[in-house]
Amino acid sequence: MGGNHLLKNLKALIGAGVLLGQDDLIETGCRHLRRQLRIQVLADGGHFELSPSYHCQVLGDLIDLHRLLTAANQQQPTTTNLATAIEAMRTWLGAMLMPDGDVPLFNDCTLVGQPRIRLLGPIAPAPAALTVLQPSGYVIIKPDARIHLVADVGPPCPKELPAHAHADCLSFELAVDGRRLLVNSGTSTYEPSARRQFERSTAAHNTIEVDGVDQTEVWGTFRAAHLARARLEVASADEDGVTVRASHDGYARLADSPRHTRTWRARTGSVEISDDITGDNDVGIHQSQLRLHVAPGVEAAVDPDGSYRLGPILLEISGRRSVFAETEVASDFGPRTVTRLLAGLDSGTLPHATQTRISLALGGAPGPGGER
Repeated sequence: MGGNHLLKNLKALIGAGVLLGQDDLIETGCRHLRRQLRIQVLADGGHFELSPSYHCQVLGDLIDLHRLLTAANQQQPTTTNLATAIEAMRTWLGAMLMPDGDVPLFNDCTLVGQPRIRLLGPIAPAPAALTVLQPSGYVIIKPDARIHLVADVGPPCPKELPAHAHADCLSFELAVDGRRLLVNSGTSTYEPSARRQFERSTAAHNTIEVDGVDQTEVWGTFRAAHLARARLEVASADEDGVTVRASHDGYARLADSPRHTRTWRARTGSVEISDDITGDNDVGIHQSQLRLHVAPGVEAAVDPDGSYRLGPILLEISGRRSVFAETEVASDFGPRTVTRLLAGLDSGTLPHATQTRISLALGGAPGPGGER
């Protein structure tokens, strides 16, 4: 088993070598560690399993190893490699954090907690309307001081390690005024169960499901197949705002080869999301389901004009019938919290097109950070 498990084992091997005074154990561990750093730490500093909470766990292990080797006076190339990897991972973590100081929930992921994250020393990025972490497939959109959006525009997992993959291409999490409003469903269990299957499914994320099928086939407890291939097509920021467009081919295995393209256009006070489901033919009947999961504790209601009010935002969806439903989300293993889900259905021949407009409600004011 590779990934974070292998790094944990190398940490144990090197630790045993230091404790026992066995230089051969230290050298063996360091040799393998140098190779794994090249594999597992991506060019943007992200951990290659693409889970923000596993990124934190790996970063903690690397910090431990660097301190251990330094304290043992093991001055070798590994300590330099570790220092470089740690700084890159701290920079990535600083860019990915939500306004409440914790991680967004992509792939197998739970909240880490601000005290633990502070110990990891995340490096806060310079203010920017758009941050692109292309090797790990995430973009951070902040068109103003109130809106904070993180989107997944990359692969679900490394091809050789699907254990923690979710079928979540083009999903996103949204915070306004420091508070999370739209979230992914999280990870509450690793036990083989219907819940485990659901939490990895496309339906558990803020994206579009076609014909009731997952973009990436997630099965068993830690398996995946037919991995969706995502492509970041546009990522730009100028005086008119931020535009990000991405697509994936996870439904190419279905009749008519449906393709999902999503465009985010963010400006001061608003985010517009365009979803287009296109195909090779326009004769087959398809269903596409948009889902938006509301964070626990956020007031959700329908306004008289038909728009949806989620805390400090108004949300309008055109191109499909949308209704509120009940769902559950998790921020950690174990308990789940009941909340609302906004679901919109479109059915018929392709293409399907949907416009979702998120705007700040009049009279809103920035709230305190740290809420969720």
